[in-house]
Amino acid sequence: MHSQERPLTDVERAAWLIDQVSPLKFVTAAHVVGDLGEAALRQALDAVQARHPLLRVGIAPGSPPRYRHTARPLELRVVPRVDDETWRAEVDREREAPMDVEGGPLVRVVLVWSPERSEILATSHHVMSDGMTAICLIRDVLDAAGRWLEGKDHRLAPLPPRPGVDALLSREVRGWRGLRRAIPYALQQLLTLLRRPQKLAEERQIALDRRRSRTRHVVFEPAFTTNLQGRCRAERTTVHGALAAAALLSVHAHLRRGQDPDATALLGCCTPVNLRQELEPPLGDEIGLFVGPVVSFHEVGGAREFWALAREVRDAVHGARSQHGPATALVTQCLLLPRLATPRFAAQLLYHPLFGAIAVTNLGSPAIARQYGPLTLEKLHVNPTSNPFGSLLSLAVTTVHGRMAVNFNYNEGVVGENTIDALMADVCGRLQRGMEPLT
Repeated sequence: MHSQERPLTDVERAAWLIDQVSPLKFVTAAHVVGDLGEAALRQALDAVQARHPLLRVGIAPGSPPRYRHTARPLELRVVPRVDDETWRAEVDREREAPMDVEGGPLVRVVLVWSPERSEILATSHHVMSDGMTAICLIRDVLDAAGRWLEGKDHRLAPLPPRPGVDALLSREVRGWRGLRRAIPYALQQLLTLLRRPQKLAEERQIALDRRRSRTRHVVFEPAFTTNLQGRCRAERTTVHGALAAAALLSVHAHLRRGQDPDATALLGCCTPVNLRQELEPPLGDEIGLFVGPVVSFHEVGGAREFWALAREVRDAVHGARSQHGPATALVTQCLLLPRLATPRFAAQLLYHPLFGAIAVTNLGSPAIARQYGPLTLEKLHVNPTSNPFGSLLSLAVTTVHGRMAVNFNYNEGVVGENTIDALMADVCGRLQRGMEPLT
């Protein structure tokens, strides 16, 4: 097996620094029908670890910090599935439990097991993983487990080590070309700062190392998802645009409670973009941190028409992608992270409203099978961490076999329970009302 030993890229180093102040990892939940036992999952994890080089590393601190090989297997913990809610408590536990980053590996797994159905919870460190990593990991695990249960060869073809995203970016955003793009981008951000973008107020001031990420989980059934997709096409926008518009309008309504509801506020929407197909050379569905942000700002008011705002978000994301915007933002953020940056400084870079009042991570409808031997994948969703982002409202969206799972992620106490419940209900209500027949 090829080993992945190299210095961390600037993007990976930022995630590593932040994690030293507050855990920066996320949990992917796969709901599986069928008897997936510990033995099958253990065999599958070993096969997946042999396939992906970044599942065989820890991080050696230093200047610079480096990936180093580890021979440890992926940790597997098994808990009994008491009821349909058991997985939620385990997600909270996994997000808060420390990870041995130096010793590695940087992924661990919990099996919430019963003979009829189970949940696979894969906790991944953000230094080497993004949303598409979650999809790749679960797909490979289920593929190997299904084959093992059928008595077939469950080994997976190994992948070669890859450099980090910084080294694979287009020539248009590297070196002097990249610097020429980064300077105007940074100036634009400063001009936006003068316009005083807003985000939700913090209901409690909680130190970064004491924050706790929490999730509200909603699932839209295939009939609703299909109708929403069709209506978005008719309105010349995307599901991502509709989700962002609903969240922006909901945050605005909360900010303007008891005041003039039509008064506008400048709100930012952060959209993480998968860069795999834009790299040189393009990458397939591989494990790694290969995303760049698009942060678009919108004047939002009570009189703002829902579909017009959805189109504006869609146009902002598409326009930024056509101009190498996500990669430029990535390069700029790396330039802002000095070599001697402290963990707290790195974390504070993510705290400002310039990173948005909301974030919408939409993984779309990834190519993932329903059946894996005797196992059926029922639902798949991602539970990111919100700790460094303060009061930002984060939506993580995955659509699998027509079921659209939307996770509302927030910092407990920083955003109160009543507030997140009201925002979630408002977002879902706006999506429902947006589906009303065209007149």
